[in-house]
Amino acid sequence: MTLQETNSKAAKLRPIYFLAAHAYCCEFEDGAIILELRTGTYMGVHARYLPVIKSRVRNWPECLHTGDRANSSADTDSDAVFAGLLKRGILSKSPAPARNAVAPPPHASLTLPAAMCIDRFTPLPFIGQFLHAFLKTILWHGDRRMISLLDWIQRKQHSINRKGLAPDPHRLLLTVMYFCRLRLWFYTSDQHCLFDSLALAVYLTRQAIACTFLIGVSTKPFTAHAWVQVGDLVLNDTAEHVQTFTPILVVGALA
Repeated sequence: MTLQETNSKAAKLRPIYFLAAHAYCCEFEDGAIILELRTGTYMGVHARYLPVIKSRVRNWPECLHTGDRANSSADTDSDAVFAGLLKRGILSKSPAPARNAVAPPPHASLTLPAAMCIDRFTPLPFIGQFLHAFLKTILWHGDRRMISLLDWIQRKQHSINRKGLAPDPHRLLLTVMYFCRLRLWFYTSDQHCLFDSLALAVYLTRQAIACTFLIGVSTKPFTAHAWVQVGDLVLNDTAEHVQTFTPILVVGALA
């Protein structure tokens, strides 16, 4: 048996893995970022290991940043990398579906006309919806509980999408305006993007408005950010800002 045949046989005997149910990733030119949602932690993987990982992780999302060939040193010490990912719960030997964090690039931001903010009266139904979303997010936005909250958003948004109703622009403006007005009494959005985006997604979902909750990451330096979109319209940030992040997790209407 030749050396090439031996290597080919050994490759076939290597175990196959899957990204665990609560692990999400996205790629950059210099590697990949992985989010483990149960603990809310991020980790980086060097680009030299990605071809090996992608060849053995069946549900790794499709990305365009890396090549198809691994160098020999990365292939040699990849077992240690796989062992580390298994220990962290990022990889599993149980089949799991792929989750491609794909969303339409944000092209615009929701702008609230000044005239809409003059009337300080907020209808009671909107107050009730906000308080419900606020309390639900407080109770469920912690690491492991956030998984259940995101699952709830995904299920409800799937039901909303099945009806095929596009959000009415005027109703969307009013709904977000009341949300922005009410949150001033409870927290500052620029300091709590994750909480704000979860609360907004819950608030909109309860009112049967199709929306998407996203978490994005950027490198050099590493930063993470959360926001909410309706289609390619950003609701609680500017399109210019969120365009600097690569989506790693997408939940809701666009998922």
